[in-house]
Amino acid sequence: MPAGVRVVGYGTVVETESPTAETESGRGRSSWWFFWTWLVTPHIEFGAVYVGMIVVLYLDMSLVQAVIGIVLGTAFGAISHGVLTTRGVQLKVPQIVLGRSAFGDLGSLIVTTMMAIISSFGWFIVNSVVAGLAINSLFGLPVVAGTAVAVVVQLFLAQIDIPFAAVQRYLFPLITVVLVVSGIIGFVKADPSVDAGQPWNLNGLIAIVVVACIAWAYTIGWNPYATDYSKWTPVSASPRMAGVCSGLGLFIATTFLMIIGTSAAIVVEAEGHAAEVNPTTQFTSFLPDWLGVVVLLCLIGGSWTNNSMTLRSARTLFDVEKLGLGPGRALCSGRSR
Repeated sequence: MPAGVRVVGYGTVVETESPTAETESGRGRSSWWFFWTWLVTPHIEFGAVYVGMIVVLYLDMSLVQAVIGIVLGTAFGAISHGVLTTRGVQLKVPQIVLGRSAFGDLGSLIVTTMMAIISSFGWFIVNSVVAGLAINSLFGLPVVAGTAVAVVVQLFLAQIDIPFAAVQRYLFPLITVVLVVSGIIGFVKADPSVDAGQPWNLNGLIAIVVVACIAWAYTIGWNPYATDYSKWTPVSASPRMAGVCSGLGLFIATTFLMIIGTSAAIVVEAEGHAAEVNPTTQFTSFLPDWLGVVVLLCLIGGSWTNNSMTLRSARTLFDVEKLGLGPGRALCSGRSR
């Protein structure tokens, strides 16, 4: 699946051996590989952070209410993610092959194409807009113009033989560290008493459920690709443990980013920057100038590499049926070409 290649260090490759075969890449990898794969991935990005900001800025939630809703929503999404990972490890085939059992060859092609368009095109837009907003915040270029620059650069990078997988292995840990530092500053500055949030009555509980649904909807966006990494595990790997590790990694990363956004929004409101129309400017408004610049550069770099990798990998989707791959010959997300 094209969106599945967005996980750090992996692209798309067609494997022709038996789906139960233990590949060289899979030997020695424990179930904890799934934890690290989903803990530090390209969803370490501004999208999840802004989800946390939205629930404070627009739903008027307190820090405690927002955290409760975020934890509940991401937990349910992570549980289903773990279940699907378990299924993939058991069968040793990715989702595109499992889909043929349910929908047939033609049906699977239709479903796969729809998911590819929605995911690849959707994430391309999100990442391009985030890069455009960051360019606007850094250089004052209009958002539309900044987004256009980002799109052109991404299309250009997708045509160059750059090992984006290797770049992302270093880039996303850096982004993680930068966001951790930003989150610590946000938590130190945040004063929960500034915003009491919703009243603790039926309306307040409904608001928490709404927050949980928003967090859940974001988290399950990764579920269709949970089985895409099953091929890269040894035959002896425990499916249950792989599922637990996969769900735990996704839960920690997503919850962490959203709560960072929640604390940041409280600070933004307290310092009077809530009226700022640029979300990236809002998020960096309370940070030291140098750190704000680093955060914006990381957002631009992460968006560009994500989209360039997705564009390059999406080309393989329409070759699947031409290659005549059946249930015994799996299209798996593996090493970058």
